[in-house]
Amino acid sequence: MNKKTILIAVGIVVVIIAAFYITGRLRTYTDYTVISSVDHDYEKKTECAAFGDLLLIYGTDGITCTDTDDELMWSQSYEIDQPLLAQCGEYAAVAEEDGGRVYIFNTEGYVDQIDLSHRILQISVAEDGTVAVALEKENAYLLDVYSADGELKAEGEIHIDNYGYPLSIALSDDGDNLAVSFLTVASGNSTSTVNFYNFGTEGSAQEDNIVASYTYDNRIIAKIESMGDDWVAFSDSDIYVYKGATAPAEDADIVLEDEALSVFSSDDAFGYVCENPAAAEESADEEEGQYLLRVYKSSGKLKYEKDFALDYNEVYLMSNGEVSIVGDSNLEIISNSGRSKFTYSFDSSIMLILSGGKTQNYTFVLEDSTQKVRLK
Repeated sequence: MNKKTILIAVGIVVVIIAAFYITGRLRTYTDYTVISSVDHDYEKKTECAAFGDLLLIYGTDGITCTDTDDELMWSQSYEIDQPLLAQCGEYAAVAEEDGGRVYIFNTEGYVDQIDLSHRILQISVAEDGTVAVALEKENAYLLDVYSADGELKAEGEIHIDNYGYPLSIALSDDGDNLAVSFLTVASGNSTSTVNFYNFGTEGSAQEDNIVASYTYDNRIIAKIESMGDDWVAFSDSDIYVYKGATAPAEDADIVLEDEALSVFSSDDAFGYVCENPAAAEESADEEEGQYLLRVYKSSGKLKYEKDFALDYNEVYLMSNGEVSIVGDSNLEIISNSGRSKFTYSFDSSIMLILSGGKTQNYTFVLEDSTQKVRLK
């Protein structure tokens, strides 16, 4: 076989492989093959969350950690009427909303418990187990930061006249920085302030450890999240992106065309769902979905937008960057290129959808079973 023949053969193989790859990326799936399945019976009001490669199942009477084969890793009982869950990396924290107790866990189990004397409003956790809590006291709010072993690292008192009510808090992954969104309302006008606190050298040189602060008139910033070294804040009419972990600077202001119905984020991307304005037009195609999904890169650049019709309960980014749109028992997965990859109606309620590493592999956590599957 001469050199020219070899090159032609190699070229054909490359074309075939590329064709299979592109076909797989563009294919839409409507069914799946079960690789393995484990039956279970989760109680009503039970919640489920991804915890790295593990699962957290929690409710009012305790929290359980399992692998995706439903093998028990650890379990902890408690009694909490309204549990708040926060997690980052290998740490998670469960707090009693309107109560005064925080439980800290890692992938190996229980770590510590923090008992507080004021009402808990918000919690956040970092990769090293650092926990931040926003607390309410008479005529003021407290921002406390604890290490994983329950030691108080930082504390501060926020008076209502200064910044208002803390709507959302978020720790950086390393636990050295805290972002807080405050809301004040005066004469019928709302103002949001986003403060960034640093508990290291930079913050110690600043008043109240505030290294950056931004004020937005006629805005309500209801949620702020850490994105690795960056931050994203969601208001009722804008999304703000801040660059830098230590002294964040506003880098992007995305004006929402319609009111956000849901928002979501990860370290690499963020997005929101709104009513689809095109669906309301008289000339709209009958297949035009009622909702519009917009996904952005962490830089604030639009990645894609996709309409959909599923009557959903929640929308979130999976570890592979794809989006899960989840209804009671209906699912739609949107690929990284913004196409509808998989749609399905289950016989039982959906609790959580996880990517399985490979393009067609997923884990479906349902109310009555956990299934490892391959799309077909």
